[in-house]
Amino acid sequence: MNPYIYTKKLEEFNLRPEKKNGHWAKSVVTFPVVSESQFPEARLAVADYYSPVTPGKKPCVILVHGWGDRSALPLIKMADDLASRGIATIVLYLPFHSRRAPQAVRRKGTHLSTEEWYVCYQMGVTDIVHLVDWLETRLEIDSKHIGIIGLSLGAFMSSIAMSIDKRLKAGVLMVSGGNAGKISQFSRFSIFRKEYAVSPLQYEKNQRTYYDFLSRVSLQGWENVYPDKKEYLNDPLTYAYILKEKPILMINARWDEFIPSEATEEFWKATGGRDLIWIRSTHATIWAFYPRIFKRVYAFLQMNLVK
Repeated sequence: MNPYIYTKKLEEFNLRPEKKNGHWAKSVVTFPVVSESQFPEARLAVADYYSPVTPGKKPCVILVHGWGDRSALPLIKMADDLASRGIATIVLYLPFHSRRAPQAVRRKGTHLSTEEWYVCYQMGVTDIVHLVDWLETRLEIDSKHIGIIGLSLGAFMSSIAMSIDKRLKAGVLMVSGGNAGKISQFSRFSIFRKEYAVSPLQYEKNQRTYYDFLSRVSLQGWENVYPDKKEYLNDPLTYAYILKEKPILMINARWDEFIPSEATEEFWKATGGRDLIWIRSTHATIWAFYPRIFKRVYAFLQMNLVK
């Protein structure tokens, strides 16, 4: 059971130039949603592509935002700053952004059904991987040096994309974690607790079932184990064992009201326990520390992605 299988449609990518300055040329990229299951009216994905004006092949980073429009703003700035330093960037807009959100997402917000969340993950992850297909065709891109930066919900999807696609060589995961059951149960965000938290007894039972699934995955590979619940295939922790092979930088908020530290640390340990930075902030106020964050992100990319 693999929800991330798709058929390439490179001939349907459309590139429309939009803006240019002394550092980069920006274009809007639209391309078909290739996941098998999708919302009927959500046929096109959209991204902003910043191509540095410097000659030669460049490394490239895909940036994936979290819930809603505001979460994209700091990544747009980061895309600009990285492109100004010679790293091509492409900001992917998820199905949760107004530029492409299906009607069900616009109407329900975070109150999506389990099936709708599953479909959105399918769309987001396959959009990321399909963008890599396209980047490989670009003469200005060094296809052996493609990475990803994910924020919050976008970091969950980026984790999965990195796991299933070897072409994504390194990743930065911000305000993220793994084990959706643990996140739902211990998040301090009231909507999460109201909609997804269960009794302590049920929580322990659910965790035992999930950990049993993870044990089988570690022995047989996630593609060869049928999940007790298909939403397990949307959980970054399911794929963490694969990420031990890739350089990852995690940047998390010490007082994150959405992602409990237990879920962050569990995912971090499962991926090999390497670079983890704690910022003394909440989930959203982490961007008050943008200069510090950008400095660490840029240094990480220089070390792990740039020749």
